[in-house]
Amino acid sequence: MTIDDPDKVRRILGILKEVTVIFAQAQIEVGADALTLGDQATGDLCSPKTYRDFLMPVHKELEEGMSCPLILHICGDTTDRLNYISQTKIDCFHFDSKVDAFKAKEIVKDKLILMGNGDNPATLLKGTPEKVRKEIFRVIEAGVEIAKEHCREGKNL
Repeated sequence: MTIDDPDKVRRILGILKEVTVIFAQAQIEVGADALTLGDQATGDLCSPKTYRDFLMPVHKELEEGMSCPLILHICGDTTDRLNYISQTKIDCFHFDSKVDAFKAKEIVKDKLILMGNGDNPATLLKGTPEKVRKEIFRVIEAGVEIAKEHCREGKNL
């Protein structure tokens, strides 16, 4: 439908966005300090152009409407859309181990706080303490910020 009826897709996304906002507001009301938005915009399901044209505007609107930090997570290799994600002004992007952390940091520079990149099933579930340590230090060396003060509008992450 993104090709045959893009306006319909935008209308559907608008409706779904409202559900997300209602759920987010309910979490904030009961004390959430930060929210994680899981999106299925992985390279297997959504092209970079489709992300840019359909989901990026939604992510921008969601971020602007939140009174607490918003952490976006997208599974899979998102290297080809990191530049777009960094333009959303999302407070933080939690990214998959399928993305090279050094490449991710090179693309987003200081426009986006990065979090994650660990291979949870392989390293945390089945790995040794030494493998966990090695992976963590690799992510730190790449410049991935786990959490730091977010300077926009006093939000802290």
